[in-house]
Amino acid sequence: MPKRLPELEKILSECSELLGQAAHAIRESELEDIRENIHRIAYALRNLNEIRLQIYRHNPDLRPEFLNESLKDPETNKVFANLIMAAEDLCKEGKYNEALKIYEEYIYSSPPEFFQKLASAEIKRIKSFYS
Repeated sequence: MPKRLPELEKILSECSELLGQAAHAIRESELEDIRENIHRIAYALRNLNEIRLQIYRHNPDLRPEFLNESLKDPETNKVFANLIMAAEDLCKEGKYNEALKIYEEYIYSSPPEFFQKLASAEIKRIKSFYS
């Protein structure tokens, strides 16, 4: 195993978490084009996850256990990124219940556990910020 892959995975994992925090902060910022900036972060996360997928294909032992099922289909990240953008657009229009419904229907469709957790976190966030 190349020596740098564990280090790279750790760094990318931290970056992913920080990008998620940045997305939450942008929603409450004074920046112009909040929607577009959220999209930029979603694209960055998608690209970052593509690198992580390469790492996991090269060394499956580095893949966190909870990701084993979710990473079998690389399209899952794209689907969830699009879901986030659609829900964010609805929230920006004041359609919070519709945004919640998007996540609830997604969870009901039985996606991989990792993405269920992300959708649940988004539901909590929307309820806490907009209810």
